[in-house]
Amino acid sequence: MGVRWGVVRGRRRIWPVVVGALALAEEAAATRKCVVWLDDLERFLGDGRLSTTVVDKILAGDGHHRVMVA
Repeated sequence: MGVRWGVVRGRRRIWPVVVGALALAEEAAATRKCVVWLDDLERFLGDGRLSTTVVDKILAGDGHHRVMVA
């Protein structure tokens, strides 16, 4: 899928292995408690990558706690 995950203090840690904004958003949105870890943020910026729409999809939702770290 292009993402790895682990656990950080009771929250799933998701960090993309390949730059795929859609896969990242879907994985994070399906996880109630997570930390999205964007190492080397510049890899995720630009056309077809991380956008405000993708960030909104990751962070939106009721009854969840999702955090993005870059």
